[in-house]
Amino acid sequence: MLNKVTEADFQRLIPISLGLSPLFMNITSKIMKAKPVYYIYTNDYHPIVALALFEKDNCIEVANHYPYYSGIWIKNMQNISHQKALNESLKFLNKKYDSITFNLPREIKDVRCFLWNDYKLKIKYTYVKSTLTEDFQRNVFKNYSKANKESNLIFQPTSLSEDDWFYHQEQLKSVGFSLSKLSRLKNWIIALERVQLIKVFSITNAEHVFLGSGIIILDSYSKSAGFLLSYVPKGELQSQVNAFLYVELHRWLKENGFLSFDYLGANNLRIADFKSRFNPELDSFFVVSYHRKSLKNRLNAIIFFLKRIKLN
Repeated sequence: MLNKVTEADFQRLIPISLGLSPLFMNITSKIMKAKPVYYIYTNDYHPIVALALFEKDNCIEVANHYPYYSGIWIKNMQNISHQKALNESLKFLNKKYDSITFNLPREIKDVRCFLWNDYKLKIKYTYVKSTLTEDFQRNVFKNYSKANKESNLIFQPTSLSEDDWFYHQEQLKSVGFSLSKLSRLKNWIIALERVQLIKVFSITNAEHVFLGSGIIILDSYSKSAGFLLSYVPKGELQSQVNAFLYVELHRWLKENGFLSFDYLGANNLRIADFKSRFNPELDSFFVVSYHRKSLKNRLNAIIFFLKRIKLN
């Protein structure tokens, strides 16, 4: 059965990924003003299902200030007994919480258990690229070469400065981010940067003029990274800077042992078109949500059912 466990037991028993990491959970929960909770479903003392969740006001929430996956681990979704374990786990959570939302990790494609337990599903898309190959489109290499040989651009790790954040903030405000959401995102990035779960990179020219910035989140457990934010100002060097930023990020990740790079989103036509130029693979994931019916709704359903019986 599904049991609530301590952070220490969870870390000891479960193969950790970023979304399951207590360090990540503790930092993120503080930003959300939520409580990190950990559940494990065991069979003969062997973990089958593990959940690292954000609990707030008797609900399980996902953070709305960043696009990342929930802490869900299932040992083998192809195994029927493991699917049953997930099914029982969801039933347990549905009884305990008023509402539940998960951003399912990309590897969970079989979502029947969620459907069987009255979860609503929304499909989302992202692009993922291996760092082991550099099969970018021809124009990307052309712009990268110009950035290197003609514009003398420089790619370097940095830390999030107020000037850098200003540009990212203005860009995010233009697509609807509220000031409170931006504040949470900034604090989250700074906190994760301190523990080396986030890296910030800048692009400058030889005169140290700022030309762009990229922020990535690192999952050293699964050897993957996610592209959280990028900012490149409009201008004659925009195509060169974008190409330079993406190629250099891929090379940095490869040099540091990361195998895949998730571009974290391909749901907007304009953004998807831009990201596709770097020849990533399209992948999908599910956002699933459950809302317990209120007492009023349940009573109305019973009344409706009784009326139908009476009419028949």
